[in-house]
Amino acid sequence: MRHKLTERWTGFVEAQQLWFMTLEADERASERLEQLEPLLPTPGSLNGYGSWMVLMSWIEAAVMLGRREDAARLYPLTQELIATGT
Repeated sequence: MRHKLTERWTGFVEAQQLWFMTLEADERASERLEQLEPLLPTPGSLNGYGSWMVLMSWIEAAVMLGRREDAARLYPLTQELIATGT
């Protein structure tokens, strides 16, 4: 069983990896973007820090990869993140 504190950070490393892959123009970045969708925050729920990091990196990566429509659909989650005050 995973410790609750560990679960809060789930996705943090993956988010950073995606961000760096995108900056380096790694051809696998788009595939990694798809793989991380399940780690995105759940709307209307208490989400861990790692999920929010995935959201921020996911949006930046999507825009840099020319997938603006995909990034735009996550706007409601971005508003939730802002509302958390963190």
